[in-house]
Amino acid sequence: MKIYHASAWRALAEARVGDEFVLHPGPQGAEGRGVYFSEGAPRPSASDSCYLAGVAAIVALEVTSPEGWWRGKAGLARKFGRPRTWHTDGKSIRVRVYAVERGEYPLLRCEWRWEAS
Repeated sequence: MKIYHASAWRALAEARVGDEFVLHPGPQGAEGRGVYFSEGAPRPSASDSCYLAGVAAIVALEVTSPEGWWRGKAGLARKFGRPRTWHTDGKSIRVRVYAVERGEYPLLRCEWRWEAS
């Protein structure tokens, strides 16, 4: 499954293939502490930091197992006509860029792993 994180972190706008960085949970936590992603499509409108500072980049991940992730209820997402929410359940996540697509915002396709605490 593909999930997307909208980020206002300006350094990501200049990311290149091979770059590695860590995303840490922010202060928001509307559905719990974690780095938030949306399933199937980017959703910048759901990000407080992007609302305040604008979108710098979108981080795209492929997730093969839900283990370790917090998932919003699919029925609730359907009810409100929005993508399902995923977050890291309080954990930081390390990502490495393997492709960059330029468009309205840079789309960073990344490999990922949990960051050691």
